[in-house]
Amino acid sequence: MMMRLRSLFAVMILTQLLTAQPLEMLQLREDGIAQWSYVDGDEFNESSINEKAWRKSYPWGRSLGSNMLQYYADDNTFLEEGLLKMEARKQDTLAKGIPYWDADKILNDGTKNEKVYNYTSGMLFSEKKYYQGYFEARLKTSKGKGYFPAFWLYGANPNEEIDIIEAKGERPFSYHVDMHCPDGCSDYRKFLWWRTSSYGDWIDLDEDLTSEFHNYAGEWVPGEIVFYFDDQAKDQWAGNLEHPANVIFNLGISGREGGGSFDGGIDETTPFPQTFEVDYVRIYDRIDEGWKEKEEARLNKKGRKKKKNKKRVSKRVSATARIFQEDGNLRIETTGLAKFSFRLVNEEGVLLKELDQNTEGSIECNLSEISDGVVWLRSRANGFEATTKLGK
Repeated sequence: MMMRLRSLFAVMILTQLLTAQPLEMLQLREDGIAQWSYVDGDEFNESSINEKAWRKSYPWGRSLGSNMLQYYADDNTFLEEGLLKMEARKQDTLAKGIPYWDADKILNDGTKNEKVYNYTSGMLFSEKKYYQGYFEARLKTSKGKGYFPAFWLYGANPNEEIDIIEAKGERPFSYHVDMHCPDGCSDYRKFLWWRTSSYGDWIDLDEDLTSEFHNYAGEWVPGEIVFYFDDQAKDQWAGNLEHPANVIFNLGISGREGGGSFDGGIDETTPFPQTFEVDYVRIYDRIDEGWKEKEEARLNKKGRKKKKNKKRVSKRVSATARIFQEDGNLRIETTGLAKFSFRLVNEEGVLLKELDQNTEGSIECNLSEISDGVVWLRSRANGFEATTKLGK
């Protein structure tokens, strides 16, 4: 009986840790360990959406035309089994696309503001705005011709936007990243070859993005935006944005025709209903000492000729660690080819315990069994070190 109770208690602790937000995230890079502190987000584990944090439409309307067929209805966005789900449905709805406009006013696609929409869908728009940081979401895209799921940041300026992922349901093995700036974003740089092109780029992968969850992120720091897929930097853009931005998830239903990369609307093969699913969204601020000076020095070197036999410092990440703490229990999740070593020390720096990773790259530890006081986690890799203060 006692063994069963202990097993049940262990499962309860693990469940809490798996559904909690992280304390910090560490990235091992060529120039050191980037240390990120969690500041906000949503694990979507409640019974209903937090209406103080999110709204289920744009502040300016529920449909803007532009050859997108959906009306964003509140019922189409909901939480289920620990996931945010935005569901596209084939259903008729008589409604105003922009609620505060007159019914007969013409939208930019030439149709009246009040009309019968043949399709509804879901979205979330954050009430809070954020300026710079690391924005990540674990999500699964939608399958089917014409579906247009996206995770993006939108600033106060009509043309200031960071598209962390724009997917098309008929292209399950690729997704699009993009930038929109007041004067255009022509200095877009592909991560591996540093060529420039206008606006965004398609990222091709070997995995079906509609069948599994993956981590998509955008790192917004002074001077550049870096786009990540499953903790690996894929593309980046050099430039600055001026305005704080809202976080947005939406599932569009396209009616566009033509041969362009975003053309291709729904047809008779498109399945209904279909969902766009998000496991969590997390937002971090960078906190390691001297990081802004380090970033500025690295950016200043980008335009200079590369010296012979000298490696260019980049945003390539060889390992990532996410640190969780809940009710005195520590969990560390790691990804990447390189490995961190972890040690717990007291305030005097005396070693309390060395932590070993299991075969799945994670670590679990009950801190109450180690010390009654403050415990510090020392994370080391490739000669670099980061220190994280853990609670009692």
